[in-house]
Amino acid sequence: MVKHPQWMYPPAHMASTIDPQVKRRFLSKLPLLLGMIFLLFAAIFLYWRLIPARTEQAELNLPAGVLPASPEGKPISLENDLELCLSYPSQVRAGEKAVLVLDVTPKASPGKGDTSASHRSLAVELSIRDMQLTPHGMVMSAYDPLQTKSFAWELKSLVQGVRNGSLWISMLFTNRGGQQVEVALAEWDIQIEVIRLWGMNSTTVTWLAMLALLSWGGMMALGVKLEQDLKMRSPSNLKSPADKNN
Repeated sequence: MVKHPQWMYPPAHMASTIDPQVKRRFLSKLPLLLGMIFLLFAAIFLYWRLIPARTEQAELNLPAGVLPASPEGKPISLENDLELCLSYPSQVRAGEKAVLVLDVTPKASPGKGDTSASHRSLAVELSIRDMQLTPHGMVMSAYDPLQTKSFAWELKSLVQGVRNGSLWISMLFTNRGGQQVEVALAEWDIQIEVIRLWGMNSTTVTWLAMLALLSWGGMMALGVKLEQDLKMRSPSNLKSPADKNN
């Protein structure tokens, strides 16, 4: 019969050195610890999802007078100064809609009108690579020298990266023969960065934030229940049979 050395087997009193009360106390704290981890992730997700995006703004003033892009030999002029204001987000979360806005404001002089305003139109076209644009293509609106014209586009992309594009602004003049002449007013270069959080788009981050909050609430409720059960089973709350009879 083979005999193994006694040092290979720990004494019986060392087989379990962890107090059951300590073990139960640790297990009751574990859900609270997990709940705090879920809360931390929920805070990260919500912060990334709700923090306002950085906005780029640009302005351009076109003075009244002959337009530089007028057809050769046929100068076309503006009777009023034009103020162009562009606003768009420099960053867009993947899967989230953003808005680009262009305002065209005529600066009318007192007592001076534009008699040919009814024969003019504004034409604007936005193009950004790998982005969904609404509306798409050229957008036209009648030109009114007394009112501000606003143009807005919805932007959306699912692919992370930097998107480059351009915004073209033109004015269409109708001559006496009924033909339209397009004259360029301005062109803007646009750059927008599409971002993700750890490779996830905004929809996924939103759902994960909700799931993390629900998990945090569940872990906290479980932790409180285990704490209460532990207090009920503590030696100070346990009564002997003699105490129960008294």
